[in-house]
Amino acid sequence: MKKKSLAGVVRHRLVSQLDDYKAGERAMLWKALALAEEIHEKEVRRPGKSVTAQPYIVHPMRVALVLLEELEYRDYEVIASALLHNVLESAEGRLTISDLEQQFTPNIALIVSTLSKPPKDGALSRGQQLSTYYDRLSQAPIPTRLIKLSDRLDNVRETIDSIDPEFQEDYLKTTMKIYLPMAEDTDQYLFEELVGCCQELQNAMKVES
Repeated sequence: MKKKSLAGVVRHRLVSQLDDYKAGERAMLWKALALAEEIHEKEVRRPGKSVTAQPYIVHPMRVALVLLEELEYRDYEVIASALLHNVLESAEGRLTISDLEQQFTPNIALIVSTLSKPPKDGALSRGQQLSTYYDRLSQAPIPTRLIKLSDRLDNVRETIDSIDPEFQEDYLKTTMKIYLPMAEDTDQYLFEELVGCCQELQNAMKVES
């Protein structure tokens, strides 16, 4: 499937979910989608064994769809935050938390800020930075954790098809160490899905080795 048509299929599924929202909420969600499409326009996902490199935007759209379709979670600020969850990292300084507060809501800006990994800082090792980040996520409100776990679920599903064994191994370890305990404390469905995907990933790695 071509990149554009794949993104189009995912986008159609997402847009069909927006019709049920009130006009103001729907406008906010469209604005979030438009900003995500703008920020991620030139980015692509990692290629897989069966799929060529996809437009990056398919990922935040799929994360929103995990919430909407699989969890039936419809809070518009949470869905908007799911669409925007990587924009601060990808914008590399071109977009700030203050910008998100002005364009959306303070709550959306806070959620996206919490979900964003910190930029590299020479004062701390990357391991220390990530440890602080994981601690922050584990203490975040449930809606924020639902987005992060939906994000992880989409990534693990994609990683099963990865052509990079080292990436698969690292991703599996982090998922089992950090995200499975978080999921177990947050949502039973996401926990079970992540467990199943980790097993699939382990099986895929055995076949490749």
